[in-house]
Amino acid sequence: MDTEMLVDKRIYDGERLIKALAEKGVDVGIAFWLKMSDDGKWVLFLALPSVGAKGLAAAYSDVYKVLAAMEGIWIEMADIKVLALDDPVAKYVMSLRDRHRGQYALQLKSHRFPNLDAEEAYIYPAVKVSGRKTRAFAVRQELTDGQMKEVQEEIGTIPGMPGEDVFNKEWIELMNSKGGFDELASKYKGFALQFIK
Repeated sequence: MDTEMLVDKRIYDGERLIKALAEKGVDVGIAFWLKMSDDGKWVLFLALPSVGAKGLAAAYSDVYKVLAAMEGIWIEMADIKVLALDDPVAKYVMSLRDRHRGQYALQLKSHRFPNLDAEEAYIYPAVKVSGRKTRAFAVRQELTDGQMKEVQEEIGTIPGMPGEDVFNKEWIELMNSKGGFDELASKYKGFALQFIK
């Protein structure tokens, strides 16, 4: 790993990890990379509310399980430090993010952090995952009492909503489990989605 700069791939993988954690029910209060002054190494800090409820070891275990299930990621557990949400460093960085409305990533150079020997930061925006589910139906035509009617057959329930990473991945897996898109297209007229809480 380059000790001088935080590469785009690691920034992107950090975002993937944050979203994957949220999708698995691990709330991330704030996430940020800090470049440590002593060795120039970048460390991904994750401030999790679950630290207060379950303890630090359980929070690290949750992060490890999600990280281990991810493919093609340039982040290892050695690159991650988990904090409680009320940790002074987490609170300070959260105040920086919120001061800038938290909608966009914030990159700071030559910045001094209280109680920590770090010189640069990359602060992720707040991540929002709907927490909703989507029920999927396949729609086919059926002749009933001499008339063609549309019939919906439930084919599965998917976490998330269209456009969210978790939904997109699970939608493809659901289609493949039913024989693939081509197979379904030969049997059904289309699909319908119902959003549920």
